[in-house]
Amino acid sequence: GHVYAQRQEYLKAIDAFQKTISLDPRFSEAYNYLGNIYEVLKRDSEAILAYQESTKNLLYATPQFPHWKLGLLYLRQEKYEEALAEFNEVLRIEPNNPVVFDKIGETYLEMGQEDKARDFFEQSVQVSPTVYQTHYKLASLYLKEGSEEKAVETFKKVIEIAPNSPEAGESRKRLEELQ
Repeated sequence: GHVYAQRQEYLKAIDAFQKTISLDPRFSEAYNYLGNIYEVLKRDSEAILAYQESTKNLLYATPQFPHWKLGLLYLRQEKYEEALAEFNEVLRIEPNNPVVFDKIGETYLEMGQEDKARDFFEQSVQVSPTVYQTHYKLASLYLKEGSEEKAVETFKKVIEIAPNSPEAGESRKRLEELQ
């Protein structure tokens, strides 16, 4: 199945993974691969079912991966509460994952809960201070909230960390507008 998936022979990969599951219904990795393939094929409802199955095995060594993928699928479908539940499950497994803090912040932004979004963006940059994209989101949020001093400081941090990034270019524009 894995070889077929790498060769983008997705229907053959699906068949191989389904045969694998028929032999060992607890083989979570096969379900996870199926979820990935269904996502590529834009068959989201089947991807969700496959990822959910992969999380049922309590002995699965890397359950954070299907929870992450479920969270992203739910976020894309604007099922914010479900997305948050999955992202929080990833945090339970990996409590200091800055990418997950960032994605939870984005989810709260989509929900219009800017205070919670800010808290998670701040946690993300605290855990991983060099992720300039999160600094940019945080600076933009500070500016929107009227915390100009924090926004200026954080936009400058974006420029310091990644001076040639698109976010640094946008940060320079925002700083010029503020002066």
